[in-house]
Amino acid sequence: MDPAPLELVAGRPLAARRDSRETRRLLIDGIGSYAQAIGRPPTRLADVAEHVGLSTATAYRHFASLDDLANAHLARLPEHAVRVFAAGSDRGDDPVARFHRWNRAWVAACLAHGDTTVPLRSTAGFLRRRADGDPLVAYVCHHVEPLLAACDVPVDVGVAVWNAVSDPREVVDLRDTLGHSERRIARHITDLTLAARRR
Repeated sequence: MDPAPLELVAGRPLAARRDSRETRRLLIDGIGSYAQAIGRPPTRLADVAEHVGLSTATAYRHFASLDDLANAHLARLPEHAVRVFAAGSDRGDDPVARFHRWNRAWVAACLAHGDTTVPLRSTAGFLRRRADGDPLVAYVCHHVEPLLAACDVPVDVGVAVWNAVSDPREVVDLRDTLGHSERRIARHITDLTLAARRR
């Protein structure tokens, strides 16, 4: 499944003007800081607008709904992982090493964005959202599924296991509660996911 361009996940095209891009960034940052400060996601787009000092009308010029704004914020995590992964070298990577390198990029992104993305996550399961064509899940699967297939992991089972063990809540918890390093967390994710290999 080809992923939807992530700029379409948020429901409105990206603005060309610098001040409009700044306002959009302020709202995207704002939904995360609201959820982090209050301890729960906002219930209205107006809550985020008020939190960042903008009018509700301005917020609606940038986002059609609160879900669109949440998706724009949540998209930062996989975008970060894809950038870090793409910056690495593929020279000589066997499939397992390449998958581990992806997991290191994912862990780095979780640790960079997890504190603000965790409160905004969907209540629907990953496989349900994948089957429904959720654009954010499709984007992540577009990058993870080929890595799993190259490691001889059944893709449906593999993405379910990978999603469970790479959940940003768990990644942040392993670092903050147990003091694990990024490398150790990534190795944990790799090893547990590869346990689902075909026998």
